[in-house]
Amino acid sequence: SLGLPHQTPTVSWVGRFVSTKNPMAMLHVVKLVREVVSDVRFLIVGAHKDQTNKMTGYIERNKIKSNIVLFQDVADIKRIYHASDVLLSTSVLEGFPNNIAEAMLCGIPVVATAVGAVPDLIPTKKNGFIHDPKDIDGMAGSIIRLILNASLGREIGMRSRERILKNYTPKALCEYEMQFYSS
Repeated sequence: SLGLPHQTPTVSWVGRFVSTKNPMAMLHVVKLVREVVSDVRFLIVGAHKDQTNKMTGYIERNKIKSNIVLFQDVADIKRIYHASDVLLSTSVLEGFPNNIAEAMLCGIPVVATAVGAVPDLIPTKKNGFIHDPKDIDGMAGSIIRLILNASLGREIGMRSRERILKNYTPKALCEYEMQFYSS
């Protein structure tokens, strides 16, 4: 429904183009992944025109424009997640990242930075891959691994969905709060 061939390896990045979301790191990851998986597509959601103009030079210099699809606003974010093989999050500062929880709920494996609540959502490599925010090579390597090993991506996606359904539903969160405050 997004106009991409089904077999095109697809990575999504969902966030505002602000320094805390580290969009330049995402572009560096695009460049590295493209060197190994030349037909990869990155669906970048939240890119406002005035912000993307700042990155146009990098995109053009590194010849990655054909690997990027920009979306300013998406009415149904599930369409992006369901079109994706991997979600990338490059934040340097985070609270509870809704985009990661949403992707996990959709069964999409996540490659993210170890900030905020991300290590709680992805505590082991069984649920995704987390990296230091400066580890661009590591993030790119994890994405390449997931793209080249689709069965690993499906396994991680399935476990991630189960983790969200078990621990992060409104009912599970209410039970946690009740236990926390009653002890």
